[in-house]
Amino acid sequence: MWPALQEKRHWRRYIYLWINYALYEELEVEDYDRTRQVYQACLELLPHKRFTFAKIWLLFAQFEIRQKDLSRARKILVCFALSHDTL
Repeated sequence: MWPALQEKRHWRRYIYLWINYALYEELEVEDYDRTRQVYQACLELLPHKRFTFAKIWLLFAQFEIRQKDLSRARKILVCFALSHDTL
């Protein structure tokens, strides 16, 4: 379940739960495929047409860099850039 209101401030805590979950999967459980799935699921839930959280995109790309998968990190950042009119 996600926040009922479509305002960024209501989503902030929810997104940080996803971030903490992804970090837990990566650092404690060391399940890197599951970590990738957590980041992807979080990005799918965000209402990108209203707002987004650059932090989640950057953390996902940094995770891929730590996994030494630079092409995947680059794809994540390109997707972020293409999904924003301001860049």
